[in-house]
Amino acid sequence: CGGIDKRTIEKFEKEAA
Repeated sequence: CGGIDKRTIEKFEKEAA
């Protein structure tokens, strides 16, 4: 439940900010 996926999503969200 979360991990590499959460980090990847956070990176995408930060880049899409």
